[in-house]
Amino acid sequence: MKTSDQISMDVFTIASSAKKHLDDDAISKTAAFIMSRMNEDGGFRGRSSSSDLYYTFFALATLASLGASKHISPVNSYLKKIDTHRFGFIDLYCLACTKPLLTYLKLPDKLKALALLTARKNSMFTGRAAKELVGRLEDYRSMDGGYNQNTKNSKHGTVYASFLACQAYDNLGLEIPDKKGILNSLEALKASDNGYANQPGMAHGTTTATAASGIMMMRLGGKFPQTVEKWLAGQLLPCGGFRASPQTPIADMLSTSTAVLALRHVGHKFESRQSIIDFVESHWDDSGGFFGSMLDPVCDCEYTFYALLTLGCLLENSFSGN
Repeated sequence: MKTSDQISMDVFTIASSAKKHLDDDAISKTAAFIMSRMNEDGGFRGRSSSSDLYYTFFALATLASLGASKHISPVNSYLKKIDTHRFGFIDLYCLACTKPLLTYLKLPDKLKALALLTARKNSMFTGRAAKELVGRLEDYRSMDGGYNQNTKNSKHGTVYASFLACQAYDNLGLEIPDKKGILNSLEALKASDNGYANQPGMAHGTTTATAASGIMMMRLGGKFPQTVEKWLAGQLLPCGGFRASPQTPIADMLSTSTAVLALRHVGHKFESRQSIIDFVESHWDDSGGFFGSMLDPVCDCEYTFYALLTLGCLLENSFSGN
């Protein structure tokens, strides 16, 4: 079983292991797809023609994973023009992660690995602006100790918001406040089937919520319950992908990526490793991007990052024997 220190390793390091599986042409093609999503204002677009901070974050995360960050300077102009005063929880999270990511991408290649290893120790990404951002995230703290992305002072948190908040603190090199409160919130979100959901009292969990819960329980409490590992493993379909819930008939990239990431943390033995890789490859099209599912064959920056993260989890050297 992996330690909590290993779990806090930056996901960009994991995703970058996908390069072992892609040849130079594939890496260039994928990077070109991401750059094709950049608008004149320096931001990246998603499904619409306008720049979107959410997709800008995933674009930068993908470029960081590919080691392709030569043409990202316009992003600074885009961020400076954004009015953050009306930001909700998700936008605050994206900004809290995008700023340190830009700092990382500007570093010389020989310093990037060291930066990821020492970021939490020396808080190299932390400043007044970063602390202000996480302070605003705290406004979304729920009464049960978790976070809720939709409502301030909510009665209960969601797995989704708590996971994003933990990521924001980790990416900025800051200590996560009230870890026990987050764990208590997660316990209230346990579904009847031993999975986890974003609402209390649910009969069935979802793959994304259960995966995020397992990662947080390991990160904050040092334990990844066997029931969570078993539940996640049970969502793997014969096609090689993971489904979103026990009631969902098809697999998708988001569920596959989050499940594989969580199972990687607990040292899960992937008996069907190659079939998962094949599933990911089947969602890569001629544009160089990846799409989310056969029901939504539209490539974007988010799913492209999830694809690389999945491949990285399966191909990373230190876990190649799992």
